[in-house]
Amino acid sequence: MVNNTSVLIDGLKGSNPFLATNIKLNTMNTLTVLDYEEGLVYQYIIDTDKELGSDDFEKLLVDQGHRLKDCEWMSHSDDTITKTKIEL
Repeated sequence: MVNNTSVLIDGLKGSNPFLATNIKLNTMNTLTVLDYEEGLVYQYIIDTDKELGSDDFEKLLVDQGHRLKDCEWMSHSDDTITKTKIEL
């Protein structure tokens, strides 16, 4: 699993994006879990300043009662869930 990290630049001076007054690290903070054993989708919002890795996310899943062998998961920064109805 790839753990992407982006840098947000706030308070730009003039039009030069390289002269920032504040640089804030924005790490992924949402964990979406497909739990096949329960047939449910879970979404956890994680409040931390620490950058989390795969082991951290998997420990969190186990701590929440999920079995890793019965789940697929991904971490991301946007907690939006897109639902689309398809009529056949």
